[in-house]
Amino acid sequence: MKSKKLLKISAVAVSLIIIVSLLCGCGLLTLLIGSQQTVTEDEKAAYILETVYDYIQNKYVDELTQEQLDAVIDAGANAMLGLYDNYGFLINPEQYHDLLFPTSETSDGRYYGFSFIYAEYLGLKVYSTVTDSNSYGKLFAGDIITSIKNADGSPITYDVNGEQKTLNVKVSDLDTVADILSDIDSIRVTVTRGGTYENAYEDGQTLELLLTRGPIDLSYSKGFEYVEYYFGDDVNNVSPTTINLRNLSELNGTDIGYIRITQFSSTYDLNDYLVTDTISEVKEALQVMVNAGKTKLILDLKGNPGGDVDQVKNVAGCFIYEEGKVGNSLLVTTMKERDATQTYSVKSSYDNYFDRSQGIQILVATDGNSASASELLLGAMLDYNTCVHIGETSFGKGIAQYIEPILKGTFERDGKTYTSYYGIYYTAAYYYTPNGINIHHIGFTPDEQYRAYDYEDIMGITLNYFGY
Repeated sequence: MKSKKLLKISAVAVSLIIIVSLLCGCGLLTLLIGSQQTVTEDEKAAYILETVYDYIQNKYVDELTQEQLDAVIDAGANAMLGLYDNYGFLINPEQYHDLLFPTSETSDGRYYGFSFIYAEYLGLKVYSTVTDSNSYGKLFAGDIITSIKNADGSPITYDVNGEQKTLNVKVSDLDTVADILSDIDSIRVTVTRGGTYENAYEDGQTLELLLTRGPIDLSYSKGFEYVEYYFGDDVNNVSPTTINLRNLSELNGTDIGYIRITQFSSTYDLNDYLVTDTISEVKEALQVMVNAGKTKLILDLKGNPGGDVDQVKNVAGCFIYEEGKVGNSLLVTTMKERDATQTYSVKSSYDNYFDRSQGIQILVATDGNSASASELLLGAMLDYNTCVHIGETSFGKGIAQYIEPILKGTFERDGKTYTSYYGIYYTAAYYYTPNGINIHHIGFTPDEQYRAYDYEDIMGITLNYFGY
C-alpha cells in the first residue's frame, strides 16, 4: 500500500505538470534562473527561506498585515522544528514572557483539567492531566484529540466577526479552542491513543470520551505552588476535597507522610526575583514531615510532566544516598547531546529527613502522565535503591529539551508593550540514569505486586508494605 505522504507528493507532482503545460501553451511561463555559482548548504538554506518570505511579503497577490507575516514566520519555524522533533517549536515573545512569569487565571474556577499543544495536521496533543480533575483517568499524556463536539455529538459553532464557524481542532488556534472550552460545561472528544506520531490514525486506538468541567482546588498555603503535602488532618496544605479523593486520611495514626510534586520548576516576579521553586518547597515540606514525627513517605509523582533538570537534580539530593559516601556528590543523570556529554551531580541531604538504617522508607507513585524529569528522579532513586516504585508504568520520555532565546521581540497586552524574546524549544539530549539506563519510549514499570491503578490501591499497598 502506498503511504499517504507518497500519494500527496504524487498528486502535487501531477498538478505541477498540468500547470506548467498550461502555462507553456499560453506563453505565460517565465523561468527565473539565478547564477550558476556553487553555494554551501547553509547558503542555500538561507537563500531559499529568505526568498520564500520575500515572495510572500512583496509578491503575493494580497498584501499581508504584519500580524499575518508574523504568523508566516511562526508557521515556517514550527514546520522546520516539528518535522523530526515531535517536541520542537518556536516560542514567540508573549509565550516566552509567560514562561518566565507564569500566572494562573480563570473566570469561574472550573476546568477540564488537561493541557494540550497543537499536533500539526492531527489535532490537539494532550500534554498532561490534573490528578483531581474530571479528566483524570480518561485522558492520558500523548493522546491526540482529533475532534471536539458538544456533549450530544453536535458540532460546536462560534462567531467570528458575524460569521458562524465550526470548531475544527486540526486547524483552529489554541487560544480559540481554550476560549470555546471555557464556555462549555461538557464536551464529547474523539481521541487516538497509542499510535506513532507519523501514523497516529493507522496505529492508534480510537476512543470517544465525554468530559466535563469541574472545580479543582489550585490554592496552596504558605506560598506553595509545586508541592502538596499531608501529614495528618491538621498538618497539610491541601483541600478537604483532595484529601477525600486521594484517601489520604488512611495515613492518620501512622508514621507515613505524603508529598506530591506537581512539576519541577520555579516562579519569578517581574523584577526577576525568585518567588518560589520546587526544591525549596520540597525541603520545607520534608521539614514539616520531620516535625510531625513522620519517618516514612509516599512520594507522589502521578501526573507530573517533568520540568527543569537543575530543579530535579537538587530535589534528588533529598532522596538518594550511597553507603560510604557522606558529603560527596552523587551522580543523578547524564545528558548526552550530539557533540557533548554533561553530568548532573548533587550532595545528599537524605540523612536530614530519613534514617538509612531502617531500609527503604519511600514509595514513589507514578502513572502514565509521569514523564521526563519525574522519571529522571525515579530512575536515580531506583539506582541508589532508596525507593520502591508503585503505581502504573510511567510515560517513557528519556529526552531533554532546551529553550534558547534567539532574538528580542515585543508584544502588546492590556494596552502595554512588553519586550521579550523569540525562543527555540528543541530536543537536545538523551538522559541516562546513574546506572546508564535510558527509558525513552519504555518508561518505568513497577513489579506486579506494586501495581496500583488508583489512590485506594496506592494506600492499600503502602499500608501493607510498612506493616499496618
